[in-house]
Amino acid sequence: MRRGRLFALGLTAAFLAAESFLATRHEMWRDEVEGWLIARDSGSIAELVRNMRYVGHPMLWQVLLMPLATLNRSPAMMQPLNLLVAGTTVLTFARFSPFTTAQKILFAFGYFSLYEYTIVCRQYGMGVLLICLVGALFPRRYERPIWLGTVLLFLSQVSVHTVIVAISVTAGLVLDWILLRRRRSKTGLGGGRRALVGLGLSLAGVILAVVQMVPPADTGYAEGWLFRLDPTHLRDVICLINRAFLPIPNPGLHFYWEQWLDNAPLFQQARFPVACVLLAWCVVVLLRRPVALLTYLVGTVGLLAFFYVKLLGDTNHHGFLFLIFVLALWMGRYTAAWSLRGAVDRIASVAEKTAASVLTTILVVHLAGGVLAAALETKYAFSMGKETAKFMVARGLKDAPMLGDDDYAAQTVLGYLGKDRAYYLRGARFGSFVIWNKARTTYPGDEVLISVAREQAREARRDAILVMNRELPEPLLAGDAAPAEIARFVGAAVPDENYYLYRVPAPARD
Repeated sequence: MRRGRLFALGLTAAFLAAESFLATRHEMWRDEVEGWLIARDSGSIAELVRNMRYVGHPMLWQVLLMPLATLNRSPAMMQPLNLLVAGTTVLTFARFSPFTTAQKILFAFGYFSLYEYTIVCRQYGMGVLLICLVGALFPRRYERPIWLGTVLLFLSQVSVHTVIVAISVTAGLVLDWILLRRRRSKTGLGGGRRALVGLGLSLAGVILAVVQMVPPADTGYAEGWLFRLDPTHLRDVICLINRAFLPIPNPGLHFYWEQWLDNAPLFQQARFPVACVLLAWCVVVLLRRPVALLTYLVGTVGLLAFFYVKLLGDTNHHGFLFLIFVLALWMGRYTAAWSLRGAVDRIASVAEKTAASVLTTILVVHLAGGVLAAALETKYAFSMGKETAKFMVARGLKDAPMLGDDDYAAQTVLGYLGKDRAYYLRGARFGSFVIWNKARTTYPGDEVLISVAREQAREARRDAILVMNRELPEPLLAGDAAPAEIARFVGAAVPDENYYLYRVPAPARD
């Protein structure tokens, strides 16, 4: 046990050392800064609830950010918190998971742990930590059902994807209860009040999350649902399993958005069969562990269904397809194996025996993806928002009237500036974070933006600054009172977080 603790501490220390360096090289982008701005500009939980209406996720991450925002307005305050969350995740996984030493090391330095859920400061890293806590508590689910229920409650408050994971674990626990109902007196699971309380906490978490995620009627993001059968779309959704199990970023500037396998010509015809084989292998490995199998199936089918009917998502969403499998394997180590009949049992038995080798191979791919992502992070600027803000501060432009378009990109610069607000023509409002309603989906045009900038410059009696993530058309830059470009910052890994700054002169005073 002592060696296990020392290994866990050593692995965590090495992990945090690497992550601390990478964090200093990461420029945050809009999805990170938006969460910070929402937390920063919410003076109470009630106000936070109002500000989160259009986000589509529960608000646990923003609740954690609120105290930090009172200490310092810089979004860089998120990075130590995210490192703490990620370090605790690695410590928990290394100390309590039933996997081999090599697998623990590979997991810690794999793509999702090393990069996606640690360097990019969003709520998903908190979800990984809570998933690991579920795994750590699962062997003691009969003695600590309330603790487990509490963790599941918090797991539901992270994102729509972790809500699905929490539902899948709850389904597995209910099946476990049914299968062990004859041992109630020994386990305390069946009719024990604590078990019912734990189950109630989990269900309450799901209900609370759903209430938070119901969008307002005027939402302007990810509208509609796809309930008809679209074979091509279904195929694309199933292929997301490859992104989760084989995450290797495409070498190049836009590495965060592109997966190498998605662009590899030789893999195009094989990607659907490979995804189906991975899915089938996961099922067969868990076939003799019904509790783990149900957890995996509910979670995987739930995630794929969400990707199909609502939002295809990005790699940070797809990663939960791999995490639910890891959690199911973890749970399966602490549930009794069932004997199946004939060839099915033999196949399942062989799959179980080879599972460790296959999982290690998959984690080696994760390691390659993580190391590559780290190298690309140090090579390219993730977003140019930080450099743009530095330039504005150095030139004394921080307090000038600021107008931004596109609004979602301009909020990155505003966050780094620590400004209270900018004017967004999409939605015709002053604000900091984007409100994803229908009002912002209509853009009146650059001419109107320039006209509003002139008016604000006149009222402030100083030049206004346009923060654009695109160039203004040449005809709008002609004339003495026309906007003048003062700087541009290009070369960002996030394609639409390159910035162009224009000065709109204040009209001469009468």
